[in-house]
Amino acid sequence: MRPEVKRIFANMLADFKSSVRGAGTPFNARDYLQTWQGTVNNHYLKTQRMFSGMIFNPDPNSTEDEKMFGILLLALAAWRKENADTASKAITDTNNRQMSKALGEGRQALYDEGIENPTNLELALTSTASLKKKFAGRIEGIVSTETQSASEFTKFAEASVYSGANPMETLRGVPPEKPDVAKVQTKKIWRTVGDARVRKIHLEVDGQKRSLNEPFVVNNEFLMHPGDRTSGASVGNVANCRCVSEYEV
Repeated sequence: MRPEVKRIFANMLADFKSSVRGAGTPFNARDYLQTWQGTVNNHYLKTQRMFSGMIFNPDPNSTEDEKMFGILLLALAAWRKENADTASKAITDTNNRQMSKALGEGRQALYDEGIENPTNLELALTSTASLKKKFAGRIEGIVSTETQSASEFTKFAEASVYSGANPMETLRGVPPEKPDVAKVQTKKIWRTVGDARVRKIHLEVDGQKRSLNEPFVVNNEFLMHPGDRTSGASVGNVANCRCVSEYEV
């Protein structure tokens, strides 16, 4: 995913520079929304394939396993679509904010040099330099966050199917009208990587055990697995997270 993210940001920088040079204002980052959606969705698919089979390995001669595998594939596809849209929108919103901020920083830098009425070209050069640093600082975060989110859901989905539950229903907790889902006995455990970089709010939940269909409670937010954004977890809970979930099926 890293080369793709770099390529998109490089194209956006060129468009930003051209837009500011021509009109004195940034273009709308939503012009790249579909590009981000495609990139994120493709990365999710590759990640799901890499992490598949860690919990559920279907028997090719079992009709029941074939049925469960079909449910799993549908769930993985549904999750990809839903989360690629959510992640891409968040990335796009941040892109728009950073472009506006870079333009202001470029204008301020010129003003500090005594240029009160800069030309669009001068503004384009200074603000593009500022934006380049902002984009570069986000590449690793985007890659690690979206990789972890997809890999952890893949394990969660396999644990759900292997436990006789529908992954997308399990992801949204225990609905009252689904008592069969509430009977899932599989347990999950939140684990950190155990180094000095682990954020305090995740260190506090290291070892927390829940039923498969119950959320982890992390800093008063609900996550069905590390990196889960289903219930609106904050950026501080999911960005650059390296935690994992273990399953007792």
